Amino acid sequence: MKKASTNEKQLKQRIRFSSLPSIAFVLSLWVDLEGSLWGQGKTLPLQNIQSMDEVKPAFEQRNVVIVFGCDDNYALYLGVCLLSLISNSSEDRNYDVWILDGGISEDKRKNLFSLIQNRKNFSLRFFDISRLVSDNKEKLRIYSRHVSLTIATYFRLFIPQIFSAYDRVIYLDCDMIINADVGKLFSVDLEGKTIGAVGCAAQCSQSFQQNAKSIRGDKWQSYFYPGVMVFDIKKAIDKNITGRSLKFLATIQNSKERFFEDQDALNSACIDVKLLDKRWLLLVGRAKCSSKRLEDNYIVHYCRKPWREHTHLDDVWWSYAAKTSFYLDILAHNWKLIIKKMAIIQISYFLVSFEYRWFHKFLPEYERELSITSKKKILLDLRKMAAYGHLKNFCFNYLRKYMKWFKFGK
Repeated sequence: MKKASTNEKQLKQRIRFSSLPSIAFVLSLWVDLEGSLWGQGKTLPLQNIQSMDEVKPAFEQRNVVIVFGCDDNYALYLGVCLLSLISNSSEDRNYDVWILDGGISEDKRKNLFSLIQNRKNFSLRFFDISRLVSDNKEKLRIYSRHVSLTIATYFRLFIPQIFSAYDRVIYLDCDMIINADVGKLFSVDLEGKTIGAVGCAAQCSQSFQQNAKSIRGDKWQSYFYPGVMVFDIKKAIDKNITGRSLKFLATIQNSKERFFEDQDALNSACIDVKLLDKRWLLLVGRAKCSSKRLEDNYIVHYCRKPWREHTHLDDVWWSYAAKTSFYLDILAHNWKLIIKKMAIIQISYFLVSFEYRWFHKFLPEYERELSITSKKKILLDLRKMAAYGHLKNFCFNYLRKYMKWFKFGK
């Protein structure tokens, strides 16, 4: 009996010690994925500019002005977009980058600033837009039932008012990848128009086109997407684009048929638009495009977010994300959703495979290829979700490092 009890004690002890590595691994992985990395190290004293009198050009010559609008939620993804912009910039131009700041934490601003810290031809500044937003609080409300919008989507409406010291400004959304030098976009001939943008109505659904017709009438085909815009600031001020956009928002407060309030407001306020080359905006996940190849387009805008789901060219977005200091934070913010999506895809694939094995022979011949094979192909594509691949690789690499560490260097 003594021997048995001794063996039992040894077994319990062995189990206890053998479980320690796995517990330690899970805890350390959880800390890295769930814990924020923004707080590491000292923060730079980056203060938001609050006065519009301080908004002046950073460079005297060859100044390319780019504006983003962002809150704390999208700061991670703005970092990826900013890296792609830097990677495709030219040494012959100076880039004056502004961020309309809707509450980005100081630590995140520090990380964004670190992207351009060693580049002499880049300037990055933050403008505190909270006062302008609070002054127009009643007008800047979200009414749309079709898409998930935040107040940050309205920041672009104030560009003419804020950047009155400039002649021209480019506005870009945060959820993009820049695949060309935006200096070429900055120098495009607007032919006397107030705004340069890419038209999007012709490639969209009929309901979207009906909405475009209600906003722009006979000129509905020039309904533009405001994710990429080139502003002639002087003309935008003369035509009161900001005031007219806000007035439009005030008139639709009780409307239940609006698709995109910010888009409709700008399209209503600015009728004279120079339609840009369509290569300056590839809408991934929404409109029909002439070419979806990366090399055929200058800017890719992800309507379906690559950090949440599988979409066209999501591998391109993740290739830039992996090069930033935001990489682990992006995985940390989205890992639960990624795993959930992947689980649904795997279950769906299993069910379709089951359907193929057992019920395929009972279907009419003309339905077989369409109903089963096409479903399997779609699900196979979804299983290639880049976000899941990056999360899986991170976990495997982490496991390898951890196992190496746990051997105490032996």
